[in-house]
Amino acid sequence: MQNKRIALDLQVADILQDAVRAALNDTFQVVTEIKPWNVQKEALQPDDSLIGIIPINQGPKNYGYFVTAFNRAVIAKVLAFYGVTETPDRAMLHDAVSEMTNVLYGMFKTEMNHLGYGFEMSLPTVIDTEWDGQNMEKLILPFVAEGHRCRIVVSNVQQQ
Repeated sequence: MQNKRIALDLQVADILQDAVRAALNDTFQVVTEIKPWNVQKEALQPDDSLIGIIPINQGPKNYGYFVTAFNRAVIAKVLAFYGVTETPDRAMLHDAVSEMTNVLYGMFKTEMNHLGYGFEMSLPTVIDTEWDGQNMEKLILPFVAEGHRCRIVVSNVQQQ
């Protein structure tokens, strides 16, 4: 398998859009509206989201990161879909973000591997603070879920 840098282009944006629609709309029954995607190198602006991060690896090489940012109200909606009626605590919120990030990354990874990337599955990490992706080229796919701003980011690690 040839090692190659992720092309942050329309093809990747389309794969992410399809994953958001399939996972959020179809699986979790969360109404979403996809916004125009963009590519930037500047640090992301902080917001009040829970962040899921998965390293994008091919063997021992790290090519970038797959990052989700979900508003807590969206996570609560997903938990309600599964019958959770009490106010979610931090651990429950983190578990839900982890699961949603894992589902979205799995869809992304499968489609990218059809294009010859050979990316591996990894476990997500969830953080309460913003991931800014400073000094990385990033494709950002913003979307509105249940009226709240969310996003998926795919980044490239700087090549040496």
